[in-house]
Amino acid sequence: MTRQSLPRGFSLFTWGLAIFCAPVLLCPMALLLSTTFEKNSNLEAWQVNLFSIFFWIYPIILAVVARILYRLHQRKPKLAFKLLVLSAVIFYIALITICKIGL
Repeated sequence: MTRQSLPRGFSLFTWGLAIFCAPVLLCPMALLLSTTFEKNSNLEAWQVNLFSIFFWIYPIILAVVARILYRLHQRKPKLAFKLLVLSAVIFYIALITICKIGL
């Protein structure tokens, strides 16, 4: 039985995944910020709920997407890289939009 070779360094895709998942480290701050949406009188109740839910579950979403992309990268690296870039753009657009509207 042969042993599978382990990667010897970090690839560009691995660094991309690490950067994509970096906002998970800010989760405690996001939990604190989620309470400030209720204080904004310009927001409707459904917007407050949506923004708060996003701030509470975004670490789970990022982790699931990163895992799916990692598994996809083993079979189709180019597609996984394109989807990683697309996922990062969508996440940061959503985050910036919520921060501009809600805070």
